Amino acid sequence: MLPKTLILIVFGMMLLMQGEKRASYFSLIIRTPEFLIGVLLALGGIPLKIIKNNRIFGKIYLQKWRTLAQGLGFIFIACSFIFMTEGSNFPGLLFLIPCLGTALVISGYGGRFTSFLSATPMIWIGGLSYSLYLWHWPVLAFFRYVFENYILSFDILLLAILLILFLSYISEKWIEIPFRKKQLSSRSFFRNIILACLPLMIANRVNAAIEKPLPLEETRYANPATICHGHQFGDCIRGQRDSESKPILVLGDSHAAQLNLFFDKVGEKTNQRFRVVTASSCVTIPGFDIERIPDYARADCASSIKYISHFLSDASVIVVAGMWQYQMQSQGFRDALERFLKDCEAHKKQVIVLWQIPMLSSDVLRLRRLEKLGLRRDPSLNQDWKNANQAVQNIVARYPSTQFWEFMNLGIFATPPIYQGSLIYHDNHHLNEKGSALYGSTVADMFVKIKN
Repeated sequence: MLPKTLILIVFGMMLLMQGEKRASYFSLIIRTPEFLIGVLLALGGIPLKIIKNNRIFGKIYLQKWRTLAQGLGFIFIACSFIFMTEGSNFPGLLFLIPCLGTALVISGYGGRFTSFLSATPMIWIGGLSYSLYLWHWPVLAFFRYVFENYILSFDILLLAILLILFLSYISEKWIEIPFRKKQLSSRSFFRNIILACLPLMIANRVNAAIEKPLPLEETRYANPATICHGHQFGDCIRGQRDSESKPILVLGDSHAAQLNLFFDKVGEKTNQRFRVVTASSCVTIPGFDIERIPDYARADCASSIKYISHFLSDASVIVVAGMWQYQMQSQGFRDALERFLKDCEAHKKQVIVLWQIPMLSSDVLRLRRLEKLGLRRDPSLNQDWKNANQAVQNIVARYPSTQFWEFMNLGIFATPPIYQGSLIYHDNHHLNEKGSALYGSTVADMFVKIKN
């Protein structure tokens, strides 16, 4: 059995060396040696069992060897907390630290530490051990899911421990002990199967209520087939199509593309037309540093910038929107934006630069699920977007004909991504169709002031 254990350990190490950390972590084959160490200990296959042979060591030295084994075991177990971190290659060889430590403690039964292990609290925890093993991970996973942090604060961790102990006690008292004591008949067997399936059925119904398929308008910020985002669709006009007003030109990346329905709503209220031309990762202004963006987006970016060149000279009002957090990291883009605004100033064009909407660090669908569970929590905002907005605003301030519009105080952005129970974000930094339309309806009056 020992050679087989060593072979499995080597196999696990080979998987880790090939970068298969996930496969190694969840592999039953790789985990088998952890159980085999206990089997070897029980069968006398670990040399430490010789400390129980009085004829070799004598009664005087027997307790010392047992105490030494227990002491080394506790040291091994303590070391596992130091060496087994989130980024370590586990299981690998690291699993030997806690497993051999436990084997040493058991082998040394009768040593000086035995009285500590035999204390009533330790025996109680030992009795709960299997239930603790079953409950600890789902409870910790739930709290980490809710608070979006692997490392829990002390008060939350304490709450999780108390909950784990409570659930483990209930499991042991009402499931584990009765199950061990009873003689299972075919009738009781099927009854227990039904009882075991009942929580799963309830959980499935609850999950179905929470995780209903999202309406189409909550899964995208616009219909990709009908917007001029990286390609031209018709005349790219949004808003009041039959209006006789000159179209306002809207340029930008996906943060402008998310505003197609926004401008539909604005146009309905103000009788204005908007020509919205955008591209992925690309603010569609002349001189944009195309070479910086991903390869897949460059051709669409170039074609979109070429397309808007036919409308720039005639446009008297231009709206620019973008993911400033991403774009402002590039000096090339900052220079292009400066040149564009300077040129618009020289030709007496009115430019409106829209802020970047709040960007979340939290997962949007996670916050929605928690909302459905009645566990509403404040979103975690990514702080970089504020700095990026400020940097754009500083540039805009140099040009009198350019305005920076910021809507941080709007109620719809008070608790993103949820507004009045509805999901208004597509992901952590884009609005969905519902949010875009709501945003446009809310700020439409601002566009009435524009003289085109």
